[in-house]
Amino acid sequence: MKRRGLTRVVALATVVTMMSAELSAYATENVDTAAGTSTEATAESDEAVTTDLSDGDAKAVTDETTGTVENERLEHNYEIVSKSYKNPVYTGESIVYSAEDVFDAESSSALLVTDKKETHDYGASAVELGLNDEGAVDESGNALPGKVAKLKLNVEKAGVYAVAFDYITNDEDSILVPELSLSLNGEVPFYECNRLIYENYWAPAIDEDTGKAVKETDRYGNQIVASPEKVMKWQKKYIMDASYRYSTPLMLELKQGENEIGLTLTEGSLMIGNVYLEAEPELNEVKTGTSAEGSNIITAQAAEPDYKNDSAIRATCEYDPDLDPYDAKTKVLNIIDSASFSGAGQSLTYKFNVEKEGYYYLAYHYRQADKTDMPVFANIVIDQQLFITDDDNAATNDALTSYAFDYTKSFQNETITDKDGKKMAIYFSAGEHTITTTISNDVLRQTLQVVDQISSEVSDLSLEVSKVSSTTDKYRSIKITDYVPDINDRLDRWMKELTEEYDRLAAYSPEENVGALSSLNLAIEKLKSLAEEPNKIPYRVKELSTSSSSVNQYIANFITDITKNAISLDRVYLYQDDTELPGKASIFTKIWGSILRFLASFDSQAYSVDNSDDTHLQVWINRPRQYLEIIQRMIDNEFTAKTGIKVDLSIMPDAQKLILSNAAGNAPDVAQAVDYALPIEFAMRDAAVDLTQFDGAKEVLEQFSPGLFVPSTMNGGIYSLPETFYFWVLFYRTDILNKLDIEVPETIEEVEELLPELKNRGLDFFYPTAGTTGTRTFAMTTPLIYQNGGALYDKTAGDTTLDSEASINGFTTLTELFTIYDIPQEITSFYQHFRNGDIPIGVSDYFMYSTLITAAPDIENSWQISLVPGVKDEDGNIQRQTAGAAQSSMVLKNSRKAKVACTEGYGNSQNGEMDRQEAAWEYLKWWMDTDTQVEFGTTLQTTYGESYIWNSANTEAFSKLPWKSRDKQIILEQMDNIQETPRIPGTYMLERELSNAYVAVVTNGGILRTELDSAIKRIDRETERKLKEFGYLDSEGNVIKEYTVPDVDYVKDIISKLD
Repeated sequence: MKRRGLTRVVALATVVTMMSAELSAYATENVDTAAGTSTEATAESDEAVTTDLSDGDAKAVTDETTGTVENERLEHNYEIVSKSYKNPVYTGESIVYSAEDVFDAESSSALLVTDKKETHDYGASAVELGLNDEGAVDESGNALPGKVAKLKLNVEKAGVYAVAFDYITNDEDSILVPELSLSLNGEVPFYECNRLIYENYWAPAIDEDTGKAVKETDRYGNQIVASPEKVMKWQKKYIMDASYRYSTPLMLELKQGENEIGLTLTEGSLMIGNVYLEAEPELNEVKTGTSAEGSNIITAQAAEPDYKNDSAIRATCEYDPDLDPYDAKTKVLNIIDSASFSGAGQSLTYKFNVEKEGYYYLAYHYRQADKTDMPVFANIVIDQQLFITDDDNAATNDALTSYAFDYTKSFQNETITDKDGKKMAIYFSAGEHTITTTISNDVLRQTLQVVDQISSEVSDLSLEVSKVSSTTDKYRSIKITDYVPDINDRLDRWMKELTEEYDRLAAYSPEENVGALSSLNLAIEKLKSLAEEPNKIPYRVKELSTSSSSVNQYIANFITDITKNAISLDRVYLYQDDTELPGKASIFTKIWGSILRFLASFDSQAYSVDNSDDTHLQVWINRPRQYLEIIQRMIDNEFTAKTGIKVDLSIMPDAQKLILSNAAGNAPDVAQAVDYALPIEFAMRDAAVDLTQFDGAKEVLEQFSPGLFVPSTMNGGIYSLPETFYFWVLFYRTDILNKLDIEVPETIEEVEELLPELKNRGLDFFYPTAGTTGTRTFAMTTPLIYQNGGALYDKTAGDTTLDSEASINGFTTLTELFTIYDIPQEITSFYQHFRNGDIPIGVSDYFMYSTLITAAPDIENSWQISLVPGVKDEDGNIQRQTAGAAQSSMVLKNSRKAKVACTEGYGNSQNGEMDRQEAAWEYLKWWMDTDTQVEFGTTLQTTYGESYIWNSANTEAFSKLPWKSRDKQIILEQMDNIQETPRIPGTYMLERELSNAYVAVVTNGGILRTELDSAIKRIDRETERKLKEFGYLDSEGNVIKEYTVPDVDYVKDIISKLD
């Protein structure tokens, strides 16, 4: 506490010093004005006031601000480094090194594998790279996630080489894309080598009987997305940019003699075979003509690719007669979902069996409706070599490179044309051929590099201005051009460069105002506005990089807009002159299709709460349809096959419907994925079932963090199983903190000590209570109370303990972060500020994590997570309690009389029937079992992509799910610190009043103890009223029966006493 008090004194002194400077400036200006001084005299006075920041000192401030945070991504990227290469580009034949010859076993932690079976029939030795055990470090003590392979290549002639590796993913079951970092002679040659990815190819599962791709349907006859299978074949890949701004290899400059290439695995598992040093690769030139004589047409259904390099690229259904296949009554998968085929580097490969050689036109039936008025670019390659066993006949040409798929709101046919806009006929020999379409960002690369650089420079200017002005007081006049003399030059240059890029991209659109470039135009207009009155920039500094309408925010929005590469594909054609591509359906066909669809809707009962059979278990799930499709398939194939219990899944309309169904007596047997706070409300009303009464409850409950049960525990019973959890962790920008030489804080006290250093550079820290303007939930307000040893309730329900010394200390720590240490009180989007870099560190949750991994490719290598900063207890241990509950599942009581049919002799069944609650418990046991959760989470992510990462509350299951390995270890450790607030009658009032007290202190300047005292009176009054309502107190407030308030120890005690 002494150290904490000293920190507060320092912070207070800083504030007082700043206030003194403000008063001095204000007084000087007013004295000059009162004396009737001229404008010139006033200007001189202003200069006198700020002499401590003039000339050399101001330059020192500027240098300190701009020179501290070097941006490796901008200053050491491939574009810059490759321009400094001194040696010529190699033009000779491919030089091949076997893994066995170049692998240095002594300096490597990876292994050399020689067994043919272990190398997946490679035919030579290979280097096996896997992840390390937790806690592995390098020679400098830095965390080392994966094995290291050192490859020593003897190079005869210095030069610039394209370096490639043969590789195969080593784990057939893993869906994680293997990632490597590469060093050359002990150093990372350029920024992009920090992250190299080695994709898997995926193919549809093949029906052994028909030899065709498996098409799966649900029990209602609707086609559903089938899980693809990983292709376990060796591939060859050059060093490529993981963000795919480059479609060509990233070349390395190698010296003459020995060169050491270091490969460190950072994710997944991988085997490396031969190493190749080659000239810059050039594909064969496709043979083209001006016509395609003949009457042949070959069609590939785009929804059924033969290969894809991302398992998440998937088909979907649209009810449109223009598409093929089409059915007005049932769901058929007929197009590639544009939401899944949108990232640069994603590719689809289709096979075509050409019976008659000749020239053919290539056409796509597609829709590109996301990038308004701008095309999406793709590279098209004929017969691309996917695997090392394939013939290397890959061919393309300039017209097929970065081919533009124009913006269109509806599906249209696009026949590939040459550079002159004429249909391009391509020669195909008889036999099987492939066409691979890969989304490309090459055309955008220059623009992205320019806006990245300008965004960084705008942030630098924002820091410089903040450092000089240190205030936006309207009474203080600052001539910013005295301190940043080139500010006008910078603004003009940025406007010029952005305008040039706007014009360059606008040339690809026929429209005068290009929708996809609107944010870029707004950034230009904002710069113009700032440039008109540069001396007002100190008062508008937020418009540079931090506000929602700042230059940098517009640039960030532009990057998001311009890199939306979503394309829907229906069919791909090879056709000749004497054939016509299918056209659009007639208006009458479309009207008739709509009528049929409307009529079919009356019969469709798929996943409807009205479609039920009382001999089946009724489960309502509060999740989208794609989740239910996977769960229903798993139930039918596994749970029902094992138990004989049939389950009807229904999409839960909303929580209110669940409450009404309970009141009507026709509630489902299981309510799944409901808000974690809901089960206790049902339990209080005797509508939910205590799960501890069932056989095997102890084994099931021990699979979860005990803190997750606290909100659904009452009177010795536990009334729900947690399904998912929301973790809270510390997010930080590694690039910024490393350059500032700032260590990641372990405690809140260290955060407080860190804040002056951050603020000195115009940076800040985010705490979750700033993330909303509405009610601050327990997840935001309670962690510091618990970390300080406080509590919200005593052992039994009654008066709140918010006024205990520990609770007050925790609440004081929370509010002082804002009132004394002045971190932002309202941040509408921590994600955007984190991405921009002006708030490079803060505490946030699962949603922030999911957003970063899917929507922030520009900072993919520049952030990490750590444990939440906590509070040291008397023993020196750091307490890191946070909330964590998300969705839960519960067994409900209902008035259904029929028992559930099951397999004879299964469980507690009699005569092939089982009590509904017993059957519901059997279902929940199966659903939350480790193997089931791992299968579901893996299938979900394989089918729908990384944005569908499954955050299972089953601890062991979560440890086996395909999350980033390093992140998963941190999340699991934080999971052990989950401490949820107990839910008792009237808890909603405590949550509301705690939020109100926070707002009163932080926003309105209220006195903490006064605000808490007022809140406590209202909380206690409402708690007493609710305890009377539920029969725990009589009308006079006397105790009829005790309501024990659960905590983590109470939950542990309940579970330990179960059989």
